[in-house]
Amino acid sequence: MRVQTELSVDFRKPVLLSEIAQHKRSLLVDGIYVITEGRPGQEIDPVAENVVYIGKAIKQSVFGRCYRHVQSVTDARSKTGNPLSGPGHSFKLYRERIDFDPSRLWVTPGVMEVDIPYAISCAEEYLLHQYHLEHDRYPWCNSAGQARQPNRPSRPAGMAGGATSAKKLTCRPGLVKRPVRRTDVAPVSEDRSPEMVRLVYFLHCYGRRSPTGRYQPPAEFGDLNLRQVYEQFFPRLGAGRAFKTFRGSAEGLRKGNIRERVEDGATYLPKYEGILGVWELLPRGRQWAELQQYRTM
Repeated sequence: MRVQTELSVDFRKPVLLSEIAQHKRSLLVDGIYVITEGRPGQEIDPVAENVVYIGKAIKQSVFGRCYRHVQSVTDARSKTGNPLSGPGHSFKLYRERIDFDPSRLWVTPGVMEVDIPYAISCAEEYLLHQYHLEHDRYPWCNSAGQARQPNRPSRPAGMAGGATSAKKLTCRPGLVKRPVRRTDVAPVSEDRSPEMVRLVYFLHCYGRRSPTGRYQPPAEFGDLNLRQVYEQFFPRLGAGRAFKTFRGSAEGLRKGNIRERVEDGATYLPKYEGILGVWELLPRGRQWAELQQYRTM
């Protein structure tokens, strides 16, 4: 099956990354975005040399993504000392070079009126490729881009040539293979619910450490141990599973997909970005209040 599509990207007015909270409403959009060191010109050039990051916002808005970038640049941390975001290696090197100061960075949102996520991903890939063609490298903060192999053809077949338009770009994904259906594999385990993911995020970000270094639940739970915390949420979040299964799933998320990936410099698993993108912006008190509806005493 061959799919061809023309993607229209409407680049809006750039705003300072450090002031995105003042422009939240205009940034609650899906699409792509570019971060530049220094204010861009009147007509944004998405592959200009001062572009330091090319990103995409799918399900999570441009505001949510850029809010996390602010946390990454400033190395924001929770009260327990855990990083609130997990930038890649290249991003860490860049923030050190600018002394953890986001005041010189500008973000330009590129709004896309599409309802298929691969289209936004295609636009991001296209701009990254065009940037590499122009500068023989990828933007400084695109960790995935730094690991890409630059020995690809100078211009992929079926992709538009010439300079990239500031207001419109054409991208053709090329061949899209149909997924192969298999009936001889075991069924996939049930996904974690959004409520469980939010609970585990709260436990991770605001957990404490005992004098011996053992994990303790956030102070809001008083003297309860972790098992007792899960017992309070199990009746409403268990979804018919055994308590052992419910607890194991939650702990697997807390110890693996959230804690270790952040400490290793990675973001949350993509499957949880849509849930945590808004949740992590809520104040601690608001998160605690929201969790009470799932708690039994």
